[in-house]
Amino acid sequence: MIKIVAVSGSLHAASTNTALVRAATLAPEGMEMTVYDGLADPPHFSPEPDGEAAPAALARMVGAHRAASL
Repeated sequence: MIKIVAVSGSLHAASTNTALVRAATLAPEGMEMTVYDGLADPPHFSPEPDGEAAPAALARMVGAHRAASL
């Protein structure tokens, strides 16, 4: 089974990109496609390490990536 995680780069409620990503979840047999919908949740990128554990929203995003096979 091929597993794909789709992420729309737009947070706009009426985004055509998000609509396209959602439509693509109608994947053919042998594929599993999920939409990651938590893009607004992780904190803004900061390259400075702070020594703390990753925020839960970021851990969820990384987990979704790791669950995908592509």
